[in-house]
Amino acid sequence: NEFFDYNAKYKGEVEEITPARIPDDMAAQVQEQTERIYRLIGAKGIIRADYIISG
Repeated sequence: NEFFDYNAKYKGEVEEITPARIPDDMAAQVQEQTERIYRLIGAKGIIRADYIISG
């Protein structure tokens, strides 16, 4: 599936890996960027951010 569509979400046609299997330095970088975005948009409380990392 090119997109996370109905079949992917409800029929299990994709493998979701949570938490991501990425190097610690990359995880730290993602967290830092997410915190920056949180502050920039003036978010309050809990947010969710999804990333697609390829390569």
